Amino acid sequence: MDLCRAVFLGRGGCIMVRLFAVVAAWVGLAMAATACPFCNAQGTTLGKDFRSADFIIVANVETSTRGPDVTKSSSTLNVLKILKPHPAYENAKSLTVNRFITKGPTDKPTQYIMFCYVYSDPTDAAMSTVLSTAVFAQFRNATLDIYRGDDIPENSGMPAYLEATQKLLDRPAEERLPFYFEHLESNDLFISSDAYSEWGYTDYADVRKIAAKLPAATLVKWLRDPATLESRLGLYGLLLGHCGTTADTEELRKILDDPKSRYGAGLDGLLAGYVLLDKAKGWEYVDALATNPKKDQLIRLAALRAIRFFHTDRTDVIPAEQQRALLGKMLAQDDIADMVIDDIRKAGHWELTADVLSYADKESHNIGIVKRSMLKFALMAEAEAKNAGAVAYVKKARETNLKRVLQLEELLRDEDGKPAKK
Repeated sequence: MDLCRAVFLGRGGCIMVRLFAVVAAWVGLAMAATACPFCNAQGTTLGKDFRSADFIIVANVETSTRGPDVTKSSSTLNVLKILKPHPAYENAKSLTVNRFITKGPTDKPTQYIMFCYVYSDPTDAAMSTVLSTAVFAQFRNATLDIYRGDDIPENSGMPAYLEATQKLLDRPAEERLPFYFEHLESNDLFISSDAYSEWGYTDYADVRKIAAKLPAATLVKWLRDPATLESRLGLYGLLLGHCGTTADTEELRKILDDPKSRYGAGLDGLLAGYVLLDKAKGWEYVDALATNPKKDQLIRLAALRAIRFFHTDRTDVIPAEQQRALLGKMLAQDDIADMVIDDIRKAGHWELTADVLSYADKESHNIGIVKRSMLKFALMAEAEAKNAGAVAYVKKARETNLKRVLQLEELLRDEDGKPAKK
């Protein structure tokens, strides 16, 4: 039973103020780039939900009745444990909510962790975002709004894990991340996913300091294990790049070379880890993947993301001229040229202006999105480097399609935080 979905379908406009704030936070987190460069964390962490919830319980369902619509349904809950108390429900043993929740097997009802907001009546929704728990204690006719519910097995470690996370909320990364590292491969998917998100939302500068102290043998074990989720491989490869030894470098190369390896979304982090462990051989390996048009597009894009990492996060590893040279070679690949050009622009490699614009008249690169990236690059090359080729290219573009140029200049102001100078 997806309690979160039920709550959005089942409440009226009276609680939209509070729910809008929650939805906006979720969407913002999902859309924002995660701090860890090779993680795909989305949504809020359990620790953050613990902080925002008014009341959190572990409960199962005694009875449930499905009404003609969601608002007329009801469920009676047996409260097994209160993880975050609220004065309106002090020592509660049984609660009734206006929601149909699946009970599960008759002999062993499903247990849920439920994150709730508390309202005294529907009109309190707006006030609830600013009033304290102490004020809530004076409210009458309190109503529970369950906005997140996760089913858990009996004797689950989730309650203990959740209690531990709330104690770590305001602690520095070096105190939080070792705990989450220990839970990255938990048998409980909710716990392992939350631990992964905690790593994913941590600034790389903090990840780097902590990664150097991690057990390389554990990371190698996880990378070898076919049961490890593909989405985790990028993080594990990156972490190994900070704490591994020569032997681990050889192991990582075997994993990369194994035709049965499940690259998936993790190849970029594995490549970055390899370069961190062995700069010369690692960069040669990235070069070979990035410039081979016979390689699948996803593999070449993973190589591009690894290159980007050494421009944005680890500028101390690969000299800028080496990065520039490799990006220049990648321009010939029309299926990823738009992203390569964008990376060249963002890195400020104006020395490649002639190379970029040399593809302007090539049929292979006569693709809308590539042309768009090329013009954005030329606008910045004109402004930042006064490059003669870029100046001529932009002049012609202004004469043929001024509206498009103005639109891209506006876009550059949004993307780069400064206008392209005319």
